[in-house]
This record gives sequence, C-alpha cells and structure tokens, in this order.
Amino acid sequence: MSHWLGLDDGNGTPYLFYSGIFSVLVFAGGLAGNAYVTARKHNCHVRGCWRIGRRAVPGTSWLACNRHHPEKPPTHEHMLAVHRQEKS
Repeated sequence: MSHWLGLDDGNGTPYLFYSGIFSVLVFAGGLAGNAYVTARKHNCHVRGCWRIGRRAVPGTSWLACNRHHPEKPPTHEHMLAVHRQEKS
C-alpha cells in the first residue's frame, strides 16, 4: 500500500508523496474543476436547468436551451413549406 501512496524508497517521504499520490489528486481535482466551470459557462441560464444553452436570447447576453428559449425552433414541416414557397 505504501508503494501506491508514494511513501517507499527514494530521496525522502515528502518528495515521494508530492510526486506520487498528491500529484494524481491535484490533476484529478483540476479536471473536475474544469468540467464544472465549463458546464456552468455553457448551460442554460434558467435556474435549475443543466441543459446546454446554445441559443442566444435576443436583446440579452443569456443563453437558453431549446426547451426554455422564447422563440421555439422551426419544425420540419414549416421549413418544407417555406422551401416550397420560395421554390415556386
């Protein structure tokens, strides 16, 4: 067990600890922190919604997911109707 913690052999216990398990814990903590910050930056601005906000709300700096955006995305039928109207 002491080998996995980085406490055996080497030039001293502090060196082995900092280059062993401590560096792994710091790296994992950094990854978790980056994931949290990225999720908070790109999620929907509606309180409690963790969906990805990809659509900007007009007139604000907010991002909203498709569910909470005030203007609903066009449906497939609507796009086909507009295409047929423009084509003729």
